[in-house]
Amino acid sequence: MASSTRDGNAVFLSGPIEAKDLKTFHDAVGNDEKLTVYLSSSGGEVHPATMIGVLIRDRKLATRPTAPKHAFQKEGFTPRSRPIRAASRPAGH
Repeated sequence: MASSTRDGNAVFLSGPIEAKDLKTFHDAVGNDEKLTVYLSSSGGEVHPATMIGVLIRDRKLATRPTAPKHAFQKEGFTPRSRPIRAASRPAGH
């Protein structure tokens, strides 16, 4: 089960996503449209994850793959030590 928590203008979504997490995430977001969603999920069920994505897109919420260090520590996570980079393609492809 994922955890959706709110701290001011930030919503933290972490853990594997299950069906009931869509409502939990919706409740955490409320009616606000000026939020940043920090994502740290290892996967989960496709339908609720897709619907969370639709909610994020429809409300034009900002997203980030990691949260500030203090937020992860509060939730018991360790932030990545380096940013995620796109895989490079071989020359000519």
